[in-house]
Amino acid sequence: MGFKRSQVQVLSPRPLNLGGIMEHEKRKSIRIKKPFVAQYNSVVSQRWLTSNIRDISETGLSIFTDELFSADGAISVRIKFPNNPFNWLEINGKVIGSKEFVSGSFITRMQFIDLNPEQAKAIADAIAWFLKQGDGSK
Repeated sequence: MGFKRSQVQVLSPRPLNLGGIMEHEKRKSIRIKKPFVAQYNSVVSQRWLTSNIRDISETGLSIFTDELFSADGAISVRIKFPNNPFNWLEINGKVIGSKEFVSGSFITRMQFIDLNPEQAKAIADAIAWFLKQGDGSK
């Protein structure tokens, strides 16, 4: 399984132009904007729901969810990275924000918490794999 260069977009920390005002992106690490399979579980629902990741970095991710999450709430994700498609990586996190994307669908941003060295390495390896495939940025 491979991705063409045009299918992977790397978003690095950069100044943003918001109405003529330059502002720096809050993330300090490279963000890969590439959808792939994940599952999420909230404390409220207590069940795993399949979804897609919108983007990921070494410190957190954005995922499409069916519910609006409260900031600072707990969320867990299971991720299947394309460079390791047979194993789920389960990660706990804290909700940074959640907003409606389209009716009944939300984008939920989470920060990873309590990553062990194996989890951190798996995320870093996946990001390196995406970068090796080509970033698709222009």
